Amino acid sequence: MMTPRLTALLVAFGLLLNISACCVTVQRQAEYTVRYEVTGGHGNASLITMINERGGQSEYPHRELPWLYSFQARGDTWVFCSASDDHAPYPLVVTIYVNDELFQQASGEGYSITVTASGTVEGDLYMEEVEDCPF
Repeated sequence: MMTPRLTALLVAFGLLLNISACCVTVQRQAEYTVRYEVTGGHGNASLITMINERGGQSEYPHRELPWLYSFQARGDTWVFCSASDDHAPYPLVVTIYVNDELFQQASGEGYSITVTASGTVEGDLYMEEVEDCPF
Protein backbone atom coordinates (compact mmCIF):
# COMPACT_ATOMS: atom_id res chain seq x y z
CA MET A 1 0.00 0.00 0.00
CA MET A 2 1.36 3.46 -0.97
CA THR A 3 1.41 6.22 1.52
CA PRO A 4 0.18 9.70 0.52
CA ARG A 5 3.76 10.98 0.72
CA LEU A 6 5.05 8.28 -1.65
CA THR A 7 2.16 8.94 -4.05
CA ALA A 8 2.94 12.67 -4.09
CA LEU A 9 6.63 11.94 -4.71
CA LEU A 10 5.83 9.61 -7.63
CA VAL A 11 3.45 12.15 -9.16
CA ALA A 12 6.05 14.93 -8.85
CA PHE A 13 8.72 12.68 -10.40
CA GLY A 14 6.36 11.82 -13.27
CA LEU A 15 5.70 15.50 -13.94
CA LEU A 16 9.43 16.21 -14.03
CA LEU A 17 9.97 13.41 -16.55
CA ASN A 18 7.13 14.73 -18.69
CA ILE A 19 8.48 18.30 -18.63
CA SER A 20 12.03 17.27 -19.53
CA ALA A 21 10.77 15.05 -22.35
CA CYS A 22 8.93 17.87 -24.09
CA CYS A 23 11.54 20.63 -23.72
CA VAL A 24 14.45 19.88 -26.04
CA THR A 25 17.47 21.64 -27.46
CA VAL A 26 17.88 21.49 -31.22
CA GLN A 27 20.64 22.54 -33.56
CA ARG A 28 19.65 25.18 -36.14
CA GLN A 29 21.40 26.76 -39.11
CA ALA A 30 21.73 30.53 -38.99
CA GLU A 31 20.34 32.50 -41.92
CA TYR A 32 22.54 35.03 -43.72
CA THR A 33 22.30 37.39 -46.69
CA VAL A 34 24.39 36.92 -49.84
CA ARG A 35 24.75 39.90 -52.19
CA TYR A 36 26.39 39.87 -55.61
CA GLU A 37 27.54 43.18 -57.05
CA VAL A 38 29.02 43.92 -60.49
CA THR A 39 30.45 47.39 -61.11
CA GLY A 40 32.70 49.21 -63.53
CA GLY A 41 32.93 48.36 -67.18
CA HIS A 42 31.61 50.81 -69.73
CA GLY A 43 28.15 50.97 -68.14
CA ASN A 44 26.96 47.45 -68.85
CA ALA A 45 28.12 43.84 -68.85
CA SER A 46 27.75 41.50 -71.83
CA LEU A 47 26.80 38.59 -69.55
CA ILE A 48 26.43 38.00 -65.82
CA THR A 49 26.30 34.40 -64.60
CA MET A 50 25.58 33.45 -61.00
CA ILE A 51 24.50 30.71 -58.64
CA ASN A 52 21.08 31.63 -57.26
CA GLU A 53 19.36 30.92 -53.93
CA ARG A 54 18.20 27.48 -55.14
CA GLY A 55 21.73 26.44 -56.10
CA GLY A 56 20.98 26.72 -59.81
CA GLN A 57 22.71 28.82 -62.44
CA SER A 58 21.13 32.04 -63.72
CA GLU A 59 22.35 34.10 -66.67
CA TYR A 60 21.60 37.75 -67.35
CA PRO A 61 22.76 39.09 -70.75
CA HIS A 62 23.35 42.79 -71.43
CA ARG A 63 22.82 44.23 -67.92
CA GLU A 64 23.36 47.83 -66.92
CA LEU A 65 25.93 48.42 -64.19
CA PRO A 66 26.01 48.63 -61.29
CA TRP A 67 24.09 45.36 -60.98
CA LEU A 68 22.99 43.87 -57.63
CA TYR A 69 21.35 40.61 -56.59
CA SER A 70 20.63 39.45 -53.01
CA PHE A 71 19.20 36.33 -51.41
CA GLN A 72 18.91 34.58 -48.06
CA ALA A 73 20.82 31.34 -47.42
CA ARG A 74 21.38 28.77 -44.65
CA GLY A 75 24.10 26.23 -44.01
CA ASP A 76 27.14 25.81 -46.22
CA THR A 77 26.49 27.52 -49.56
CA TRP A 78 28.65 27.74 -52.66
CA VAL A 79 28.42 31.24 -54.12
CA PHE A 80 29.54 32.21 -57.62
CA CYS A 81 29.23 35.34 -59.74
CA SER A 82 30.92 35.99 -63.07
CA ALA A 83 30.72 38.98 -65.42
CA SER A 84 31.95 39.35 -69.00
CA ASP A 85 32.54 42.48 -71.04
CA ASP A 86 33.76 42.55 -74.62
CA HIS A 87 33.25 46.19 -75.52
CA ALA A 88 35.91 48.37 -73.94
CA PRO A 89 39.05 48.12 -71.82
CA TYR A 90 37.49 49.45 -68.60
CA PRO A 91 37.92 47.83 -65.19
CA LEU A 92 35.20 45.32 -64.26
CA VAL A 93 34.69 44.31 -60.60
CA VAL A 94 32.68 41.38 -59.19
CA THR A 95 32.08 41.45 -55.43
CA ILE A 96 30.32 39.00 -53.11
CA TYR A 97 29.16 40.17 -49.68
CA VAL A 98 27.88 38.00 -46.83
CA ASN A 99 25.85 39.92 -44.24
CA ASP A 100 27.22 43.17 -45.73
CA GLU A 101 30.84 42.08 -45.17
CA LEU A 102 33.24 41.50 -48.06
CA PHE A 103 33.51 37.77 -48.81
CA GLN A 104 35.21 37.63 -52.24
CA GLN A 105 36.20 40.16 -54.87
CA ALA A 106 37.77 39.90 -58.30
CA SER A 107 38.59 42.49 -60.94
CA GLY A 108 39.99 42.68 -64.42
CA GLU A 109 40.59 45.09 -67.26
CA GLY A 110 40.85 44.66 -71.00
CA TYR A 111 38.93 43.68 -74.10
CA SER A 112 36.88 40.45 -73.93
CA ILE A 113 37.38 39.79 -70.24
CA THR A 114 35.57 37.58 -67.76
CA VAL A 115 35.88 38.23 -64.02
CA THR A 116 34.79 35.61 -61.48
CA ALA A 117 34.42 35.57 -57.69
CA SER A 118 33.36 32.43 -55.83
CA GLY A 119 33.74 30.45 -52.64
CA THR A 120 31.91 28.42 -50.01
CA VAL A 121 30.18 30.27 -47.19
CA GLU A 122 30.27 28.15 -44.06
CA GLY A 123 26.95 28.54 -42.30
CA ASP A 124 26.91 28.99 -38.53
CA LEU A 125 25.08 26.55 -36.32
CA TYR A 126 23.46 27.50 -33.03
CA MET A 127 21.58 25.69 -30.31
CA GLU A 128 17.99 26.64 -29.55
CA GLU A 129 15.77 25.34 -26.78
CA VAL A 130 12.38 24.39 -28.15
CA GLU A 131 9.51 24.06 -25.74
CA ASP A 132 6.81 21.89 -27.18
CA CYS A 133 5.00 21.29 -23.91
CA PRO A 134 1.21 21.13 -23.73
CA PHE A 135 1.16 22.92 -20.37
